[in-house]
Amino acid sequence: MNLRRRGAVGPNHQVDNALDHDVCEALHKAQPSIFKGEGKNVGEATESWIDAMDEYFDVAGYNDRSKMALARLKISGVAKTGWKNHCESNHIKIK
Repeated sequence: MNLRRRGAVGPNHQVDNALDHDVCEALHKAQPSIFKGEGKNVGEATESWIDAMDEYFDVAGYNDRSKMALARLKISGVAKTGWKNHCESNHIKIK
């Protein structure tokens, strides 16, 4: 079943029946956890988190702008500080 073709999921699509509502609810529950960028094996944890986010974005059908918005909400602590520093040093505007 091609969910994107049915218009079922993602922030830029509308929910049009009970099945679609169930899919959207499952996607909401499946969102990757907040990444703090701390602890042992940070490199491995970072790669796992990125893989989980990529998979979620692919299934949900997010566009690039929506991906950035959700990813920014899913980082905190050292990870958020690192992201802000990266954006500042590369002249990337974040709002």
